Formats: sequence, C-alpha cells, structure tokens
Amino acid sequence: MKLMKIMHTVLNTFTAKKFVEPLLDNVNEQHNKEKIIHKILIDPVNGDERFLKELHVHYEIKKFDIDYLFIKHIIELYFYFRKERPDIVIAHMSRGAILPLISAFIARVPKRIYFNHGVPYIGYKNLPRMCFKLLEKLNCFFSNQVLTVSQGMIEPLTAITKKPVSILGPGSACGIDHNEFQRKSKYDIENIKQQYAASDTFIFTFVGRPVARKGFDITLKAFTKAFSGADNVILLLAGATSEDIFRVLGSKPNNIKPLGFVMDLDNVYLATDVVVVPSEHEGFCYALLEGAARECALICSDIPGPDAIVINKRNGILITPKNIDSLMVSMSELFNDREMTKKYGEQAYMIASEFERKKIMLYYSYYIRSLFIEQR
Repeated sequence: MKLMKIMHTVLNTFTAKKFVEPLLDNVNEQHNKEKIIHKILIDPVNGDERFLKELHVHYEIKKFDIDYLFIKHIIELYFYFRKERPDIVIAHMSRGAILPLISAFIARVPKRIYFNHGVPYIGYKNLPRMCFKLLEKLNCFFSNQVLTVSQGMIEPLTAITKKPVSILGPGSACGIDHNEFQRKSKYDIENIKQQYAASDTFIFTFVGRPVARKGFDITLKAFTKAFSGADNVILLLAGATSEDIFRVLGSKPNNIKPLGFVMDLDNVYLATDVVVVPSEHEGFCYALLEGAARECALICSDIPGPDAIVINKRNGILITPKNIDSLMVSMSELFNDREMTKKYGEQAYMIASEFERKKIMLYYSYYIRSLFIEQR
C-alpha cells in the first residue's frame, strides 16, 4: 500500500494548536490502517511559544509569512517540498497559504488544498478590498481544491474561482470538543462567576483582538452608552488590556474589565450571560460557537460566516454591522429580559451540538479518504 504524506502549513502557534492539531489527531484515529505520515509546518509570527510546547503532533518551524523576504521563503519551501515529496499540502488561512501554495505548485505537489478560514475582502472597500481579493484569487489559482469553514464563505469564493469549494458538514475548521458541552451545576457556575463579579451581576463578554474590524471599538462605545455607571452589569474583554480601553474611550469605566490574553476561556464562558462579537467580517467565529456550547446568548453582526451559528431571535441577535446604536439596543434588550437571555442560551447550546468535533471529523475523515483513494 502506497505511503501518503500530508503536510499542513499554518501561521501562528495558536492556530496550529487550536485548529490544525485536531485534524491530525483525527487522521491518527480514523486512518490507522492506511499508511499516512503527516506534520504541521508552522511559521510562528510572534505566536505564543506555550502553544508549541503543548503540541503533541509532529511539526517543523518554517518561514512563509508575507514579508520582504518572501521570494527567499518560496525558494526554501520549494526545495523542502522537492526533498520531502508530500502527496498533499493543506495550506491554512488567506495570508498564510499563498507562499506554501506557490512553492507546492512549482514543486508539483499532486494535491494542493487551500483551507480558507474566512474571506477578508468582503469586509473592506476600495484598495484594501482589491488587495485581499487578489490574495484570495491567487490562493485559489495555485490550489487544486478549496475548503472553507462556513456556507457563507462559499459564495464569495465561487465568485473568484472555478475550483471546487466545499465545507466539512455544517462548517467550522475542526468542530468543538465534546468536553466543552459538559454542563455545570448552578452552584459551580455561581462560584465561577464570582471570580469576575458578584453572582447576581449580568455579564457581557467580548472575545477577540482589540481592533475595530473585530468589533472591539463599537462594543466599548455601545456598552458605555447603555450602562455607564451601572454596578449590576459588566463587560469582560478577553484579549484586551486597559491600554486598549483607554485608546478607544479615553478612560476606563469601572464596569469594564480587561482580562488580557486568556489561555483557557472555559471559565469565562461559564460566567458569561451574553457573548458579543460584532465583527465587520468573519469566516466562522469560534468565540460564538464556544459561547454557545456554554449556553450563552449571542450577539454578532449580520454578516456571512457567523450566521451559521446565530439565528436571529432564536439563540441571539444579529445586528447591523458597524452600528453602535443597533448593538446598544440589543445589549439592553437582553439585559432587561433575563428569561429571553436564558432561552437564547439554551437554544445556542442545541445549535452548537451540531458542530461537535466527532461529527465534523467524520466529514474530514471522508475528505481525506477520498484524496487517499485518488492517490492510489
């Protein structure tokens, strides 16, 4: 039986650990009868080394970020692929995929899969939109096939390529682990909540990078507009610091609590009533899925990607993108109606269960097996 080599390429250590390692684990479990060798090629690009230490799959450090040495990176990857002779290269994410795909194309790697985690160009205008769109076109051109993370990403991708575009079942990069669906007792949740506020405090949580396109700025402005001075509601910011708050608001309200970088968000979600992620563009949005698995109500922008998780007025609220008043009204609505918030959280849990990792990995297993059969 022919030995098959599969290589994943990914920027950033966090992405490698969270989204790519589960795919390799699945190959180990589901394809132990086939002879498959696989590894991850990682360009850390300022990623946290702690994630590298936690990786338990085979990986190598390579350079393939887009910088002034990009030609050197392409040449080095070309010779690496010629030496290693992988059968399949799966290149993840828009910015991180282009150089590996070009190198694999020149090295004549038989199967080159562009694993798209989101289509940024749909969230921009003018020159940035043209640049991001060109990047997507090049990724698709140098690949044989395109995988993406949600139904909403298929349309903007098929608009720029004739290559087949598919998703794994209902979507996502690798689903969500079943351990995140284990329900906690009311007593446990109250104890966890007291780590952040009084047990009767209503908690909104923003998860993501503190930049405008992720909805950070409008979250701060909408919250302060709705709840300035209130002591029975707080906003947790996972991924942001006090400096980020000052940059946007010019001060730090007492009911906004920055958490900085959080390695394990599970307790944060357990303490949270509503997860707020009003991004300008998203491929899928794992923060919403993880919050849903912990029975949080959800608020996000009405854009392609997150609409795979959030159904308006069923498990959360879809707001007008970039609209502070729309977000403020939605936050106030959930704060003032706790029963509705609880109902949305229960429905979110049910929808999140559709993305349970074992279910998504079955689709990935079928996909890999189809490539394996084609290579025989």
